[in-house]
Amino acid sequence: MLYALLYRSVATHPVGELSLRALTVRAAQRNKELGVTGVLLHGVHEHLPEIPGAFLQWIEGPEEAVRKLFESISDDPRHQNVETIAEGPLAKLAGTNQRLFPDWDMEAGTIGELPATLAGFLTYVRRQKRGGGWALAA
Repeated sequence: MLYALLYRSVATHPVGELSLRALTVRAAQRNKELGVTGVLLHGVHEHLPEIPGAFLQWIEGPEEAVRKLFESISDDPRHQNVETIAEGPLAKLAGTNQRLFPDWDMEAGTIGELPATLAGFLTYVRRQKRGGGWALAA
């Protein structure tokens, strides 16, 4: 059974494109070993526009691997106020047994305002895929 988790957190320091890319490369290597795929979005927290930025991440894969990865993320000093938005079987959360990001060990992007809910995130993903913004994600 595939498992998924969507969380948001507040960045402890400003995150530039270069550091976001470096983080993504390291995460992709680790995630490949764990059998985890997903996407990391960086942007403005809708309720706290003055903070250095916020993260919204979707991770999917074997339940044990997703939980282990999230525990590591929760302990990462680059994150504070880590909040789980949704977690559970992929079919229950996304309405499909297929990974949303099957070819992405991890990809990242910066957007203006991060979605605050699972429904908002899924709507954003569908729009990106429909518009060709995420052509690599099947």
